[in-house]
Amino acid sequence: RRDGGPQWGFLEGLPLPQSFKDNPGPWAAVALLLGINIHNQWTRALVYYLVSFKADPSLDASKQLYMNVDLGFDEAQYSLLASFAFTLLYTVASLFAGRAADKFDRAKVLVAATALWSLSTCATALAVSFDNVAALRGILGVSQAFVGPQAYGLIASLFSGQGLATANSVYASGVYVGGALASLSILLDQQLGWRDTNLVAGVVGL
Repeated sequence: RRDGGPQWGFLEGLPLPQSFKDNPGPWAAVALLLGINIHNQWTRALVYYLVSFKADPSLDASKQLYMNVDLGFDEAQYSLLASFAFTLLYTVASLFAGRAADKFDRAKVLVAATALWSLSTCATALAVSFDNVAALRGILGVSQAFVGPQAYGLIASLFSGQGLATANSVYASGVYVGGALASLSILLDQQLGWRDTNLVAGVVGL
């Protein structure tokens, strides 16, 4: 309801935007999109915290904690994972992502993209070589390119002026929350190892 009637009357005393009090439904959608964006950024940055080039490769513990030790790739190969393996395909896919937002059902595209990068993250837990990780990183890049255009398109369709800028800001904050969550994954890695950390991060998105 948009008339601020009794359905949402209990919100009137809370320090919330008036548009939220009048009609919380769109804000619930923004909260869901925020969660998707947080997961997007978390899984994107996860690889940065699951490697160490100072660890002793002769130790079994190092193999459990760090994917570069377990899979035997060096710093030059890691730089590809952290950059071109993701960004090149992300950039190319972005050229099509906006068109998809205009042509197809944005919610369905977003669900499909989220499922794809979540499955890619889960599959990384099963990787047996650098090539496996690089290929899955590429899939991550392609799927995550479709997030922004769909999400901002959905937000624009839910808000007609009032609350739009705030909703966009709330959604965009997921970049920083997700990045922080990725850094905290070090703690998860210490408990579970790099493979199960990827598995947990992927399953969360499903």
